[in-house]
Amino acid sequence: MEIRGPKSFLQYIDIGRECVIERDCFFWIAAEEAGSNPQLSIGKGVYIGRNCYLGAFQPVSIGRDTLIGAYSYIISANHKFDDPNKLVKEQGYVGAPIIIGSDVWIGCHVVILPGVTIGDGAIIAAGAVVTKSVPSYEIWGGVPAKRLGARSE
Repeated sequence: MEIRGPKSFLQYIDIGRECVIERDCFFWIAAEEAGSNPQLSIGKGVYIGRNCYLGAFQPVSIGRDTLIGAYSYIISANHKFDDPNKLVKEQGYVGAPIIIGSDVWIGCHVVILPGVTIGDGAIIAAGAVVTKSVPSYEIWGGVPAKRLGARSE
């Protein structure tokens, strides 16, 4: 696992017991970026598959016993781009918190964008791009992700 951010990044990260974080995962703690409020909270028993990217510009919270498939990308920031007279990379970031509930299953290659809340027990299909909040126990997939069903159906 690689962590990019301030040298004293531990104050921004809380990882619960019995978590598995597979190799080549990357955590970005944006504490040195203007307007940031980074916090990365990972609940007990969470599994994060290999090569996942978790970016905390604003808080990112992952509930207990959640499964995150390999190559997934969870980012609470986007580049600003409203000034056409400046390079995008020079305009900074804007973002919103991400909350992922407990007992969630996120398939491989999923992208979760700023401001999304995923309720307890939800399932996100592989390859989905989640741009809107997902209610508890619903199944979502696609680009952009939409409701496919519910776990009780």
